[in-house]
Amino acid sequence: MRGVDRSYLSQWWKQVRRDSATLLLAATALIALMLAFHRFLPWRAVWVAAIAAAISPAMVFYSRYAIHEMWLPFFTLLAVYGGCGILRHEGRIRDLWAFGAGLAGMVLTKETYLVHWIA
Repeated sequence: MRGVDRSYLSQWWKQVRRDSATLLLAATALIALMLAFHRFLPWRAVWVAAIAAAISPAMVFYSRYAIHEMWLPFFTLLAVYGGCGILRHEGRIRDLWAFGAGLAGMVLTKETYLVHWIA
């Protein structure tokens, strides 16, 4: 019976590590995407916003749990980034792809994406 318990705990720990790595990736990508906004905003404002987001209580709280709450801000910011690029009329196909991927990610991540679209 002990072998089964250890095996179960071993599998559980592997899943926890995998989920934590995924959330770390999402949080890091979110901050990196915030830094990419230097295309539209002053560099100092972008850095202050990225640091504030990285140490914010909500970011710290949600980054501890293996739920999809980290992915929604990332996809929302990706859609905003693409939308800002489209509105500047620079003609970059990357911006259209970022906008589309952000909207698709929002829809696939959480059922309350309409609240973010309307806001």
